[in-house]
Amino acid sequence: MDGVTTYPGRWWHTLPDGRVQCDLCPRDCRLHEGQRGLCFVRKMEGGRMVLTTYGRSSGFCIDPVEKKPLNHFYPGSSILSFGTAGCNLACKFCQNWDISKSREMDRLQDEASPEAIAHAAVRLGCKSVAFTYNDPVIFAEYAMDAADACHARGIKAVAVTGKERSDELPDVPSMAEAGYPEVDVHLWSGIFAPSKVPPAIVAKLQKVFAAAIADTSVAAKLKAMAVNPGGATPDQFEKIIQSDVVKFGDVVKAANLKFEE
Repeated sequence: MDGVTTYPGRWWHTLPDGRVQCDLCPRDCRLHEGQRGLCFVRKMEGGRMVLTTYGRSSGFCIDPVEKKPLNHFYPGSSILSFGTAGCNLACKFCQNWDISKSREMDRLQDEASPEAIAHAAVRLGCKSVAFTYNDPVIFAEYAMDAADACHARGIKAVAVTGKERSDELPDVPSMAEAGYPEVDVHLWSGIFAPSKVPPAIVAKLQKVFAAAIADTSVAAKLKAMAVNPGGATPDQFEKIIQSDVVKFGDVVKAANLKFEE
């Protein structure tokens, strides 16, 4: 480890052309010397993959555990939340974009070893620690070492990440596996048209979009962006929207949420 700047990555391999491929997330970034992946924190350096945010947090916050996507997990307790700069996702609505897409990492980060995080959680009376603010898969080495340090002190570790179990974190169950199959907040993107567009035009557009998604090169680019390509007819898409209206309608009303114009 070079100070707190780089740490050997654990999931990568060398390609025949001399580049290295990161095997940690579905993007499979292929890098030349000095290049960084889309997450910006994994880099090819000295012919190997390194993590540039090991031991460097973008900030800490003590939250009520109820803020996390958990159910009856130490209710009423506090959880120590932290993350790092960078992210492998590109969510347009990201509320932590100034951290997850930061390119000025030195201005944002504080040094914190895995042991220091565990010690802080104990000292502050937190029963658990959350890897959050960005997808913790990109700092897996740091997160896993922090989790081990926390477990050694009787502190639970929580990863706020995708709904699927990660191959690299086989011991971390998904929400469904933990007994909460109803927790399924997925994201989708769709193409809308004004209500008075003639059905024949809608059908033609749908056919064009379906053909584009079926193109292997387009599908590969979408998957490289961590997007699962799919398609639906107008009727199927309407059912998806109606399902989400039913699922989230009561929540929106209870929270008194308003649309921005």
